[in-house]
Amino acid sequence: MKETQNLQFKTEISNSILIVSLQSEVDLDAAEGFSNDIQDQIKNSPQIEKVVLNFHNKFSIDFKAIRAIGPMGVELRKQKKSLYFIGASKNVKNFMRDMGLNSLLKFYDSLEDVITDRIPTELDHSKKLNVDFVNPFISGAIETLKVQCFMDCHPLKTILKENLVDPQPCDIAGVIGITSPQFTGSIAICFPKKVFLGAMSQMLGESYTDITKDLEDGAGELLNIIFGYAKKILNERAFAIEKAIPTIVRGTSLEIKHITNSKTIVVPFETTFGLFYIEIGIEAFS
Repeated sequence: MKETQNLQFKTEISNSILIVSLQSEVDLDAAEGFSNDIQDQIKNSPQIEKVVLNFHNKFSIDFKAIRAIGPMGVELRKQKKSLYFIGASKNVKNFMRDMGLNSLLKFYDSLEDVITDRIPTELDHSKKLNVDFVNPFISGAIETLKVQCFMDCHPLKTILKENLVDPQPCDIAGVIGITSPQFTGSIAICFPKKVFLGAMSQMLGESYTDITKDLEDGAGELLNIIFGYAKKILNERAFAIEKAIPTIVRGTSLEIKHITNSKTIVVPFETTFGLFYIEIGIEAFS
């Protein structure tokens, strides 16, 4: 077992695991220090497969430290190394999630869980992917409807599709496939007729009473803008999502099927015209 130490952290290598044991709050100096030390250790000990930051259930992260932790996580992923936080408080977990960096690491309860790669039930990989995906698409929908359709929309509680009670019928949907080296899946934006016509009337400055062939493209255009908005954010987090073209589906009381083994999540949005939904179904590659 090899060990180094300073006032802010100490490191040790045990088998293929590099353990960074924090000795103080994680500010920018500490984050830059252990980030550089981690890279030096990996160069000298290429057998390292996992990097663990131990917060000992008491240390927090300063905002400026993200400047070092984010690039470190991306670099470790490029090197096919895994980054873990153990003993992290709820505040640390929420902070990393809010900063969009939890896609670069795994939160485990203890070093034993890291060694056995036992993921806590509430944070299994597929659910973590879903959490990472929801917020950029929510933000994208709010911004897109506001700019393109001059509409305010308010996201309601995210729910599993199978638990959705009394959903509004979907009369037109835009569906787009999502692919990356890490996962596959699809996203759909689903509109009842009344909501879609309201959005198109606002967008084009004319009143519409029926969904025409020309109007159908509006669903794809909105989804394409939302997808582009979210894709930019997610790819900055090293998801490497590929370009895709939306497909329009039209009918009465449509049921969108997402071809994944994982459960589909739904985000309802409230507007002055009624509810519309964004559905996300993604599955991580094993």
